[in-house]
Amino acid sequence: MKCTRSPEEPSTQVCLVAQSYPLGGGEPSRLPILAVKVSTGGVLKHGGVEGVKHYLEAEWKEGWDSWLKQAVEGFPSVLEHLVMTFYVDGCSRVCSHQLVRHRLVSFTQESQRYTELRIVKAFSRAFERELEGEELWETLEELMSLYSFDLSDFEKRLLLKDVEERGIPVDGCRERVKRLLKLLFVIPKSLDEESAVRSFAHSLADYASCRRRGGRMEDCRFLLPQAVRTSLLATANLREWLHVIGLRAHPKAQWEIRGVALALQKLIKEELGWLE
Repeated sequence: MKCTRSPEEPSTQVCLVAQSYPLGGGEPSRLPILAVKVSTGGVLKHGGVEGVKHYLEAEWKEGWDSWLKQAVEGFPSVLEHLVMTFYVDGCSRVCSHQLVRHRLVSFTQESQRYTELRIVKAFSRAFERELEGEELWETLEELMSLYSFDLSDFEKRLLLKDVEERGIPVDGCRERVKRLLKLLFVIPKSLDEESAVRSFAHSLADYASCRRRGGRMEDCRFLLPQAVRTSLLATANLREWLHVIGLRAHPKAQWEIRGVALALQKLIKEELGWLE
């Protein structure tokens, strides 16, 4: 597995996790070459089935790289025989909603109906304590009020005392809350960070309150903003990935998805040395 980070949002990671290989071994780029040779009669020239074996196992020829480069613009259908799967982690649902518009890509996305592990892990990283269930939701609801409500000093002291009695570290509490929220949500650089954090804190407090009162994940998730981070697995052939990159890595593309597209482009170029 090979991974890189988005140049636009470093907390977003993109990994190449799988790609198609010939059964007998050899690099994936042999599959488009084989397709070219099926089209031009090269496979029949070498005996049909034996011709397939020949092009999958023969020494890589000097001209093959140039054929593949020409295929990108001239006859891209041969690139459809090379399939790649990527894992994208930490992008917002704003970004994933744009990605899934590419209907020739197969997607499986982190569910907000069946898992809350992203929230659990973010709390654990920010506060160095593992909580689950009602205790987690009660604690989150109280902690988020530090940002989402205008509390008096007396109210803040009572809140922090209650949190501390749960064994939660309260030193630098506001900074810990801020870190938790930045782990959970993507904040565009163009927005005022404090205003964004305050808004996210209010949403997370509402979500925690919903869950504490017995609300189901599938219903409480309606209270979370689109900025919440997510993960997805995406599979497509090389022709489609180049199409996605051509659109989404463009300077006029939205900045977050452009970062994901540039990360995809970097991984594909590193894997396929002939691709410019």
